[in-house]
Amino acid sequence: MDIVALKAKWRDHFTSEPPPYNRKFLESRLAYRIQELAYGGLKPETLKRLAALAEQLEPRPRRQER
Repeated sequence: MDIVALKAKWRDHFTSEPPPYNRKFLESRLAYRIQELAYGGLKPETLKRLAALAEQLEPRPRRQER
C-alpha cells in the first residue's frame, strides 16, 4: 500500500488527519487500531493497572476541580 492509501485508511479509522510520523509508525498504529476494532480494546482492569504504573513512574499533580 502506498503512503497516500495508508493515510486515507488512517482517516477512515481515526477520523483525523494522520500525524507527520514515518511510515512504520503509521502502519503499526493503524494495524493496532484495526485489531482493536475487530477484537475489542484493553480490558478496564488492564487500563487501570497501566494508569497506576504510569502514576508511579511520573507522578503529576492532580487537576483541581472547579
